[in-house]
Amino acid sequence: MNRQGFPEIPSGFVREIESYGSPLTQGLAAALDGEPSVAVRVNPAKGVPDGKWDATRPVPWCAEGFYLPERPLFTADPHLHQGRYYVQDASSMIIARVVAGLADGRPVSYLDACAAPGGKTTAALSALPPGSVAVANEFDRKRHVILCENLAKWGVPATVTQGSVGRFGSYPASFDIVAADVPCSGEGMMRKDAEARRQWTPALTAQCASLQREIIADLWPAIRPGGYLIYSTCTFNRHENEENVEWIINTLGGETVMPQPIDPSWGIAPGIGTDAWCMRFMPHRLDGEGLFMAIIRKSDGAIGKQTRPARGQTLRHDRRYDRCREWIASPEAIISPEGNRLLAYLPCALPAALWPRIELGEIKGKDIVPSQQLAMSTLLNAGLFNSCDISGQTAVAIDAPRGFVLLKFDGLPLGWVKNLGNRANNLYPQEWRIRMSL
Repeated sequence: MNRQGFPEIPSGFVREIESYGSPLTQGLAAALDGEPSVAVRVNPAKGVPDGKWDATRPVPWCAEGFYLPERPLFTADPHLHQGRYYVQDASSMIIARVVAGLADGRPVSYLDACAAPGGKTTAALSALPPGSVAVANEFDRKRHVILCENLAKWGVPATVTQGSVGRFGSYPASFDIVAADVPCSGEGMMRKDAEARRQWTPALTAQCASLQREIIADLWPAIRPGGYLIYSTCTFNRHENEENVEWIINTLGGETVMPQPIDPSWGIAPGIGTDAWCMRFMPHRLDGEGLFMAIIRKSDGAIGKQTRPARGQTLRHDRRYDRCREWIASPEAIISPEGNRLLAYLPCALPAALWPRIELGEIKGKDIVPSQQLAMSTLLNAGLFNSCDISGQTAVAIDAPRGFVLLKFDGLPLGWVKNLGNRANNLYPQEWRIRMSL
């Protein structure tokens, strides 16, 4: 056994990496027995108080990211639950730089096809130019729930869907940028996740490589000609990385591009055994976990699966709920009920089924109970509601009755309570509440 009860790094994995005979892989196996770093990325739409952390070690490739000297108890921090920052491996933060470079200041349509738990999605949402629209999808139902929570806390409007990526083939040429952080063998997590070591087999890498090609083939029609695919994995082997990139280029049609220059001092490595432009984040070369990324431009004559466009969907504003229109700073929003939920749809160039939406609240008779997503949204018109600032301890133990108000911590919303006179109901979602003793 290795450090912290970790099993030994699989010998088959070591042989695979050594077979590449590249200076880029020398020292990798030893580095995987080191300690992982701790990094956070600040939400520029909300921010954190000055002096909250020692921010003297910024992440070189992400303006909002920096390393922490140690891992604090994030669960006890109200700022985390407000969506003011996200705990994320530094390597993954490169997505913000890539998205900003590809968009180049113009509004774009963006799809994160394999989005849970939401780290790369929130980074992209912060990097997208104003007027952009984003869709985040997750296949696994349990992971989809986590994705919904994290995106709701981040507060930037987006559409969240659950299911196979094949559905997006029915929206041909709808997206300027499609990101696919595809399911992989997880070799890049061997430093921080013991299960990544236990599960590794050559058969797993082959299975993942095949699945990844299926996913990309399904997504390819959704990218407009001249648009971009951001292909990424958290693994090291060439089968899931460079070989799949070359398959995408040769089979589907496209070329790799570099959206922004990469500073050599950052330690990001190029691809192995390929002329395609790729980025390899290797823990023995930089302070971060394993990540592979390539950006592929879809050529005008690219081929792929042919699918029928999805049927159109019509959404109409329900005037019974006009009083709720001012709850968000979006006068063009279409307010419409869905079951007992009241939603605000934000019209955009995508088909109506993919419009971003904000859950305003739950319909209970003539009342609308405001939702947690509304409290977290950057579009909330907070001045329309009674509010109350609360202390840090009360914010962690939010069951404390504070009247029917929008509770705030450090000036930003945290959630709702409803005062019934002799008692107050906490409206914070049950599934979001802290389950551990603090």
